[in-house]
Amino acid sequence: MNADFIKQAILNKFGIKSQAICDEVGLPVLVEWATTRFADIMEVKKGGNVVIYEVKSCIADFKADTKYHNYLDHCHLLYFVADKETIEYIAENVDPKIGLYKVYGKGYLECVRRARSTKLVLDSEKISNAILKKSNYRYLKFWRRSQLEPQS
Repeated sequence: MNADFIKQAILNKFGIKSQAICDEVGLPVLVEWATTRFADIMEVKKGGNVVIYEVKSCIADFKADTKYHNYLDHCHLLYFVADKETIEYIAENVDPKIGLYKVYGKGYLECVRRARSTKLVLDSEKISNAILKKSNYRYLKFWRRSQLEPQS
């Protein structure tokens, strides 16, 4: 299953309920925002909880990921989202406090295991502001591109 398809399924399910949600959000390393560590999708819920959704397109993709443990410092809840076969493999190989979502062919998500809350190292307001800035930047970039393209 394609990673972009899975990301779109997550955005469709949680986008309406969130205060802010964005894909490919750089995670802070010390004071600066990172360029090497990105959460696939980061959500700030209306209550202020920060959730990271880590998308895995296959078992090999999960095996190649060595950095997901670092994400626990940057969120209250961490979830893996993948197809049935991959999520079953992940379930056997990750800490039980990490949640799991199974995605089906039409984009339906099923929660297989709820994540347990962890202590957030950073201020959720800073994370929320970073997501909003990134969303605004993307909107302006696409809007500007649409204004520069010739109208038919």
